[in-house]
Amino acid sequence: MNKIKSSLIPIILIILAVAVSYSNLTGSFFEQDEWHSFGYYTYLSSLDGLEFFQTILKNDPLAHFTPLSLFFKMEFYRLFGLNSSAYFFASITFHVLVSLTVYFLALQLTKKKLPAALGGLFFAVNSSHYQAVTWLGTFEGAELSTLFGALSLIGFLIFLDTKRKVLLNLSLLSILIALLFKETALTFLLLLATLIVFKETGKNKVYTLLKLGGILLFYILLRSSYLIFGSRGEVAINQEAGNTFLMTGYNVLSLPIKVFSQVLLPNELMVDITNKATTPFGLYQYFGKGPWILENALRYDFLMIPAGLIICLVLFLIGRRLSIKLPFYLGLLMIIFTLLPFLVLKKYLIYFDSRYLYTATVGFSLIISTIIAYLMNDQKFTQTWFLKLGASLAVLAIIFSMHLITLKDTIDTHVKLGSLRKQILSKLVYDNPKLPKNAVFYTESDSVYYGLPDQEKILPFQSGFGQTLLVYYQQNEQYSYKFYKDFFLWEISEQGYRETDGRGFGYYHNFDLLKKDLKQYNIPTDSIIAYSWNSKASTLINITDEVKARLDNEDN
Repeated sequence: MNKIKSSLIPIILIILAVAVSYSNLTGSFFEQDEWHSFGYYTYLSSLDGLEFFQTILKNDPLAHFTPLSLFFKMEFYRLFGLNSSAYFFASITFHVLVSLTVYFLALQLTKKKLPAALGGLFFAVNSSHYQAVTWLGTFEGAELSTLFGALSLIGFLIFLDTKRKVLLNLSLLSILIALLFKETALTFLLLLATLIVFKETGKNKVYTLLKLGGILLFYILLRSSYLIFGSRGEVAINQEAGNTFLMTGYNVLSLPIKVFSQVLLPNELMVDITNKATTPFGLYQYFGKGPWILENALRYDFLMIPAGLIICLVLFLIGRRLSIKLPFYLGLLMIIFTLLPFLVLKKYLIYFDSRYLYTATVGFSLIISTIIAYLMNDQKFTQTWFLKLGASLAVLAIIFSMHLITLKDTIDTHVKLGSLRKQILSKLVYDNPKLPKNAVFYTESDSVYYGLPDQEKILPFQSGFGQTLLVYYQQNEQYSYKFYKDFFLWEISEQGYRETDGRGFGYYHNFDLLKKDLKQYNIPTDSIIAYSWNSKASTLINITDEVKARLDNEDN
């Protein structure tokens, strides 16, 4: 009984850590890509058979290929619609499962509960990868690919101990599922291949590698299936050209160092310090002249590259003394393999979007577990041993606290903005539960958001407010899927009007363009719904009558 209780304690602690860290998240709301996805799902649901598959396939071998993520999210949208709390609850639940899987992976490698639990807790409360949990646009891909990737490693490690073929087959199936959720699972495939090469022997090694190669070949064939079925999907957008040599060189030299400080330290806190600090001796005036973002990037590098070098040096010194090396080097390889696709991107990467650090954090969690296990294996119990272990645990406690505080602050900010967006949409639907046949929304605002030009004054939404309204009203209005066939009103400042299947819908924040299109499409002013946004008071005011009168006066 005591053994069962001791086994449950780490599991309970990890669940509680996630619950405390993300307790407020269910009060947030959709951000950006979700709105386009929901419209896209409406369009896909109207298609049958071959046309459906041709549409989801992209005629570009480098385009995203995430079929399981798509099917999962489409079904979730069918069941829960725009109930954002359900999505956040699912995301938090997945994060709990991934955190527990990280714990069991560390336990399988170190054979010690406390070090494994600390590794799992580090992953659970880490704020640097928060976007993988909080961003509903990609949560299922980031979390479930990591979940099945880690399960694949656990299954293979147990197979090495037991030689039960069913575990090997489950491991290979898990890696395929992970890849079909998101391509970032290639990190786990490379790790699995590494384990096979160094842990299997003789014919078994060749046989297992051939089976893994078969899984990879099957995945490549699926990615290339557009060659058989054809494709109606969009072509991937090429990256902007530039000095490719300098960009690649910068990424190759800086990212492998900065990633360690970005994962170990709360990245949002480091960015905040960067924004408020000044570079020593004003060096950025000479090396970083140009846009604000370049100057901030240089200040960020002045902070994160030295921190990364210190962390790498400490890890190098510790790694030389470890008696249990497998989880340590497995963690390092996981971080390196996570980096590989980003090193050749044709753009400067100041730091990763946090969702891309999800897999790298698993690697650092294994490193932490290994270091603590190494300290606990020293049975000398000298004063020096107590000091080393105590200092390590104290440093971890400080890092955990920093991540927890940063994560809570970040989520509170998301919830505040999400609540504001939900309030705006709820008021619009409450005031206008039924839209006219040819609805045209017009908004005015006293503020500029997200770096737009001064003349582009919009509401506080990160994507096109027109498409957001279209999707939000979809359940009540049942607009034709043809409204979602392309990126209609998706761009953040996009305006326009469209008619299809006897209905019309438009959105404008420029009065002159509104007036022009009303005449062009012969839309009556009774179709207009107009509001003004006051950012200081956070209030949305109905100005429909004033706008109609203004249009009538100008016509006369």
